[in-house]
Amino acid sequence: MESKGRKMKITFRSNSQINADGFNIKYSSGCGGNFTQYHGQIFSPNYPVTYGDNLNCTYTIGKPGQYISITFDENFSIEQNTDCTFDYLEIYQMQVSEGTKQGKYCGSIQPATRTLLGPVTVRFITDVSYGSRGFLLNYEIMSCGAIFTEPRGVISTPPSLNTVSYMDCTWQITAQPNKVIALKFSSFELEPTYNCWLEYLEIRDGNLTGPLIGRLCTSDKVTYKSSGNQMSLRYHSEYKKTEKGFSAFYYSTYGPSQGCGGMLNTSTGEIKSVDVDSDGQYESNLDCNWLIMSSSPNQVILLNFTSFNVESSRNNTCVYDYVELRDGMSKDSPLIGHYCGSTPPSSLITSGNRVTVIFHTNDAINLAGFTIKYSLIPSPCGSTALTSLSSAQNLTSPHYPSPYPINLRCSWVISKNTSTAYSYYEGLVQISINEIDIPCNGDYVEIQKKYQYDDVKALRLCGSKHPHEIVSQSGVTVTFHSGGVNNGARGFSFSYKNADCNRTFMKDNGILTNPDYPSQYNTESYCAMTINATAGKTISLYFQHLMIHVSGNCAEEYLKIYDGQNTSARLLSILCGFETAPPIFSTGNFLHLVFSIKYSFGSFYATYTTTDQGRGCGGRLYAEKGALSSPLFPQPYNRTAECIWYISVPGYHTARVQFTSFALNSTDGCDTNYVEIYDGHTVDIGKRIVRYCGTDTPAQHNSENNEIIVRFVSSPSNDRPGFTMTFESNGYFPENAMSVIQLHPVEAEDSYSNDYMYL
Repeated sequence: MESKGRKMKITFRSNSQINADGFNIKYSSGCGGNFTQYHGQIFSPNYPVTYGDNLNCTYTIGKPGQYISITFDENFSIEQNTDCTFDYLEIYQMQVSEGTKQGKYCGSIQPATRTLLGPVTVRFITDVSYGSRGFLLNYEIMSCGAIFTEPRGVISTPPSLNTVSYMDCTWQITAQPNKVIALKFSSFELEPTYNCWLEYLEIRDGNLTGPLIGRLCTSDKVTYKSSGNQMSLRYHSEYKKTEKGFSAFYYSTYGPSQGCGGMLNTSTGEIKSVDVDSDGQYESNLDCNWLIMSSSPNQVILLNFTSFNVESSRNNTCVYDYVELRDGMSKDSPLIGHYCGSTPPSSLITSGNRVTVIFHTNDAINLAGFTIKYSLIPSPCGSTALTSLSSAQNLTSPHYPSPYPINLRCSWVISKNTSTAYSYYEGLVQISINEIDIPCNGDYVEIQKKYQYDDVKALRLCGSKHPHEIVSQSGVTVTFHSGGVNNGARGFSFSYKNADCNRTFMKDNGILTNPDYPSQYNTESYCAMTINATAGKTISLYFQHLMIHVSGNCAEEYLKIYDGQNTSARLLSILCGFETAPPIFSTGNFLHLVFSIKYSFGSFYATYTTTDQGRGCGGRLYAEKGALSSPLFPQPYNRTAECIWYISVPGYHTARVQFTSFALNSTDGCDTNYVEIYDGHTVDIGKRIVRYCGTDTPAQHNSENNEIIVRFVSSPSNDRPGFTMTFESNGYFPENAMSVIQLHPVEAEDSYSNDYMYL
């Protein structure tokens, strides 16, 4: 007989009647057995002394549905031979068959630690000779899935997840009858696949067959809530993985039936913080979301805080308890405000007919909370859905040209009826910016340009400097925001229409690109563009990007540049290929460009400026990004000159400059043939950042606000090529620095306004 484990109990009992010879039992340690305790050790017979011959030991660990982690001691030693045919150890998952075998081992290299779906079977087989030390393994039976009834807890995938080739776990959470369940992730690393087919976590409202809340395989910061007091989770994986799995915590809280969140669509109403026990204080651990909405696109929502007392935090960061307003129907909509403390926020108006109100509390300090009264009102911004036509239409801030009201949020979407568009370019919208008069004190107008594949990029503008034109795919969004201070400013005036491929640029600086840059234009096109600068000035054209399919010697797909008003002027350059082109310098006040695509693709991006100080010598540049170079680069500029470039990036951004090449004649003291960089809008020695000369390796530099100056001084002794550099906007600068822009009114608006802006 054999025991099922490492212990056997023998009982001998006799009565008072018959006495006999008794018994004699021989015993020895056997091998194999069933192991169901949650952790333990298994070792070969006689370990660590040499095991015996002709052994056939089967060890079964765990039960179906359990996950078992096994780790072998480093003193693993089983008779070695090439294919482990004499003595060996085998490991199986779930059942003993060739398809479930996880490995066959011999020699002195211990098997790797792994976690397998139970039951796990370990077989140890020996032949008639040559034994060795054997093996010792530690096992742990882990739970995967559970039933929770506590008010809070943690749910995570089992450890050693990367050694499991299949896993399916379920968790069921039940809260008190008057509560709902909130679930948040502290970490989430699953394999992202299409439709989450390989690995996923399902969250269901109720039991395991309840409505699906979400099926996840990518990181998500959303708080998931049940509608009742039950929530279920199922984790499923089809393969052995390297990701870490997930960890989440849940807690019971209140839902819409207790006044925490919900959808509101009445013309007037009220939202209050949740006070279930009527003690005059809001409850702990709340995550309430209200959506207020109107069915009319021409209505907006007026919000008034009539009471407000929410726990504040240091520096008014509102990290503990807070009320948050989002200008739309989700937590990802544009932020209106993030509030805490005891001062009620000012009344405000949404930009559209939907607003999300979020109320979050922790488990510390509870105060009186808040009350918001809302009402649906006609939009002060006019119609928010606009359609572009072949003729220009106007879009202005409310009350323009009179000062705009305070606490405004307006949003307009400009679209085009693309069903009538014969080519891709005919589906684009062109916005002309006539005037911007918006102080940079928190007020702004923002244009969200839409690209192919629904990519979106925003350009935020304030002050009085602006691009002249913006081209976007149909669906461009214009947003206007004003704060609580009456600035007496006029606001903005735009006009919009269907875009035209052939254009004339009349400003003294601007941007030229292919239609809808950075998308590559891949339909047949022929576009002619002319730069018409002020008489007496020359034009400097700087390329930052060029990608045009090479066809022969740029014969059919190209960008041609002429030194005049049309194609009869002298041809300066024919460009195609994939490298940045050298700068172009006109001899007069015209440049004519022809962009031709027939069969393949092409895109380019260039900035231009004009100057009356000599070809390529200085100018003004206004763009989100661009380039410039020393005069006549790459030819040496060997004459006495001072060239100054004034660089500005849009409103709330700082500027960053980076040299891409640099070579000037050096002199002792760096007193001639040098480049200087100044912070701001004037050449002020107190604002000089750096001076470079010779073969210096210039560093990258950032401005304090949205303006930076490059000053180049040369002499007849310079016989080096000069320099090239790029500039770009570099994020938003702090509000306390915004007043810097307002310190110097623009002498002439045309000095900074340029033609087309492509984000």
